[in-house]
Amino acid sequence: MQLVCFDTETTGLDVQKEHIIQLSLVKFDKESWQVLDQRDWYILPEGEFEIPAEAEAVHHISTAFLLENGVSLRSVYDDFIAFTQG
Repeated sequence: MQLVCFDTETTGLDVQKEHIIQLSLVKFDKESWQVLDQRDWYILPEGEFEIPAEAEAVHHISTAFLLENGVSLRSVYDDFIAFTQG
């Protein structure tokens, strides 16, 4: 049996207006807790966004970093779904 855990980093705490900027997944064997696989993406939000200094101080992800390294959430969707199957 397997278990998938996920974590996100965001541009802030307001769920109505903030964006996901990092999405991480880890797949474990449920009996041994051995890590079986993992994924990690930096997500470039669509449209205009700002990472407040307070948020950057927590997760250390800057706007400049995302502009250079981020991918669209749509581009990771298929891999996300496939990773969580089963």
